[in-house]
This record gives sequence, C-alpha cells and structure tokens, in this order.
Amino acid sequence: MIAFIVATIVFLFSSQRLLRFLQFFQQEQYWATRFLRWMKATKTYERIFTGVTVATILLMLFFAPLSGVWLLTWGAVLSVRILLEGNPARKGKIKLIMTERAKRVYFLAVAINFAVMLTALFAAPSVLLLLLVGAILFSLSPLVLLTANLLLQPVEKSIQEGFIAEAKEKLRQVDPIIIGITGSYGKTSVKTMLGEALNTAVAPTFYPQKGYNSVMGVTREIRERLSFGIKFAVIEMGAYGIGSIRRACSLTPPKVAIVTAVGLVHVESFGSPENIYKAKSELVQALPRDGILVANGDNPGARRMAAEFGPTITALYGLDASIGPLDCTLKDLQVSPDGSKFKVCWKGEEYEASTVQLGTPAVSNFLAAFCCACLLGGDPRSVLTALHSLPPVSNRLEIKKHGEVTYLNDAYNSNPVGFKAALEILKMMPGKKKLLMTPGMIELGEKQFEENKDCAKVAAAFCDLVIVVSTPNREALVAGLKEGGLVEDSIKVVDTREEAFAILASEQMPGDVILIENDLPDLYESEVRL
Repeated sequence: MIAFIVATIVFLFSSQRLLRFLQFFQQEQYWATRFLRWMKATKTYERIFTGVTVATILLMLFFAPLSGVWLLTWGAVLSVRILLEGNPARKGKIKLIMTERAKRVYFLAVAINFAVMLTALFAAPSVLLLLLVGAILFSLSPLVLLTANLLLQPVEKSIQEGFIAEAKEKLRQVDPIIIGITGSYGKTSVKTMLGEALNTAVAPTFYPQKGYNSVMGVTREIRERLSFGIKFAVIEMGAYGIGSIRRACSLTPPKVAIVTAVGLVHVESFGSPENIYKAKSELVQALPRDGILVANGDNPGARRMAAEFGPTITALYGLDASIGPLDCTLKDLQVSPDGSKFKVCWKGEEYEASTVQLGTPAVSNFLAAFCCACLLGGDPRSVLTALHSLPPVSNRLEIKKHGEVTYLNDAYNSNPVGFKAALEILKMMPGKKKLLMTPGMIELGEKQFEENKDCAKVAAAFCDLVIVVSTPNREALVAGLKEGGLVEDSIKVVDTREEAFAILASEQMPGDVILIENDLPDLYESEVRL
C-alpha cells in the first residue's frame, strides 16, 4: 500500500515538473537545440525535487526506524514547493498556453512517466526503488519532454501540412499581391504601417496581427482572417535559421519584399553574422525578376542584399545619403515629445510629413512603408496622410503618462540601434530627472558585452538613475555606466522587474521621465530554480 502511494505521489510530482519545463520549451518554440542551449547557458536543471528525494532515500537508509517520518516530510516539502511555484499557465511573463500541440506533448510525456512508474511498481515494489526512480524522472524531465516531442514529429508534420494546404488554397482563391518583410528589427512596425497605409490609401489589405512571423502563425492568420476582396497581403517573415524564410516563401510567394536591416540580433542562434545575412536574403532571392525590392540603404547588409539579389525594380530608403544613393530619403528632421516632422524626398519631389512616433528607427520604418506603398500605386500625399497618426506598435517606444510621470515604454525587444535611439529620445524629453530601467540586450554573440557597455556609457552621460535588471548583462552595463561617469549611488542592480518597479515607485517624482528598455522573458531574466 505504501509503495502504491509513493508511486502515485512521484507520478503527480513528475507531471507537475513536466508542466513547468513545458512552459520554457514552448517559449523556445519546441526547438530541442535551442531549449538545450538555454538550459546549458542558464544552468537551469531540476534540483529541488531530485535533491529532496535523494536526501529522503539516504535518511531512510541510515535512519530506517523513522522512514515514515521521512516519507511524510518528503511529500510535504515537495507539495509546498509546488504551491510556491504556482501554475505556469497563470504565472510568469510569458505564461504556458495549453495549445493542442502543448497538450499532445505534455500528455505523451506524462504517459511515458506513468509507464515508467507502473513498471517500477510491479517489477520491484520497493519504496526506496520507487523513490530512486522518482529522482531520476524529476532530473530527466526536460529529456522526457524532448522525447515526447520527437515521437510526435510525424503527427505534428501531418497536422501542419494539412493546415498549410488549407492556407495555400485560400491564398490561391483570393490571389493577393504578397509583400514579404524581413529584417533583424523593425519588421512588425513596418508591417503594421504598410498594412494600414495600403488599406487606407490604395486597396483592401490583409496583414497578420501582432508579431506573427512563423510559418504556422501566418498559416493560422490566413486560415482565420484572410477574406475575398483583399488585394494586398503584407507578411512578416521571421528567420529562425537558414531555410526558414525559404519555407515561408513557399507558403506566401512574395512579389514584393522589404528588408529593414541585417544586424546582430539572434547571432548566437545563427552562429555568425554571415548566416544571418544568408537567412534574410532568402526573401529577396524568392522574388521574381519583375518583382519589387525595398531595402534600408542605411544598413550595409540590406544594401548588399539589394546589390547582389535585387530585382529590376529596387528602391533604397534611408536617412543618410552620404553612405550611398537613396531613392527615398528625408531632410529637415525635427523631433519633439509630440512626434517627428520632416520632408520626404521621393522621385524629385518633396512632401511635408509627420508622425506621432518617436526615434530614428520609427522614421526609418515610416520611409519603408511610404516607399513601398507608393511603388504599389499609392498617391504620396494620401499615403503620408494615412501614416501620420498611426501609433507605435505596443511596447515599442510608446509614451505613457502616469500622473505627472512620463514613461517611454520600449520593452518589446531591443537592439543596439533601437537602444541608442530610445536613449536619444529620453535625453531630448523635458523632465526633472531621467531614469532608465533595462536588462540590456541579449543574443548578440561575442558583441553582446561590448554593445551593452557602449549603450550604458551613452546613458551615463545624462541619466540620473539607472536600474540594471537581471544577470545576463549586469557586468557589462555596470562597467559602461561607471566608465561613463555615473556615480555608484545612481546605479541600482536588481534580479527581477518587480524589484525594479519597486525602486521606481520609491524614486520617481512628478515631472520625471522613465525609459523602460527591453524586457527579457522568464528564460533569461533570472536564474530559474527548479
């Protein structure tokens, strides 16, 4: 009877541990290599359940008369730990979403654990053996998940192919002109700007909501939201490795492409900057010769791509014509807390333009959308009117007021160009004190330390308080802040966003301006203790 109870408790606890790891596995999009790389980099292994169980085994071996007490203590400690961890579907910045795929992976992993425990129970129903099997299951929870995911690959592939076939058929029936957008940053903003500009100034336009840029995310949007009468489809294409954009183009063959930038973002996943370039260039290479390419002339990688693979119609946009010829540029840029004003230079004409959005990246994205919309038949003045009042995409340098305190929310993501642009806006904004809260930038490979330190030096020149969140870039950020001249009392180091916001609440005063730059997911914010 005791053996059965122990086996049941182990099974329930191991199921909970699987659920916790599934939260992180899902955030890594069920990619085994990325998940294992994250575990190795952050040293996130199962320790508590395994450690308590091994300690219980040792206590039962050396103090056998108190075995019942040790078992009760074991069950109580693990129960308390589960309560403290909470439900991953309700707790964490990025909560576990029990999609159909997540359910399949989870329940198969649970079935594997159940089979192991059932075999152990009937093969040798020893409490100590069952505890030992439990300790092994706890520690191997990530591998059990990966095994379940691997076994389900044929099923997942079949399901995905069915959904993709439905999406392709719908695209065939609607037959929109497809505009593909890729880049290391700016994709979602340009997609939203262009989608709205085309829809308002040219013809009905479809574009996936939020940041959907994977094949299956776009597939779902097409199946659920694409309707007849649509003339243009603006598709954001994320590169998750060499070949991923090629696969996206097989679903949504582009006739038009926009390349916003080729940078260092996710260089750790790709292995090298050249691999990033190769992956992004798959979009341009998928264009027909009579297609249209709009590329960021301020970015060396995008400019190189246009020269190597550009179709007959290729237009470069940008802010700095000294780098090379530009087809669409601007002059007389004026930035204020209310937005940006400038003149757009296009086909020998100058047009007065403005946007409520802030920062040079936002203006660059504006030019990308304007240039592409005009090439697709939009009247320049109508396109500028459509773009004028578009707010920034959520968490991308949004201005928010809380009483008399101004927040610049740039928490969605971060890269060296965007970080420095946000700092420029913070410096320019009128305010009593300037405060910065940031965990820095990740996935920049060997440049990560240098880039974070460089941005910190820029912030140190004018910030009154900087809160460094989490551990990945702590050393680089603090070094840059000190080298930039910020006194130690004005540098606060914390582990979590909650601690950072608590400091902001105690330090901020009416009239202050606060920049929140980047927000790391749970995987990177701080060490996960399991």
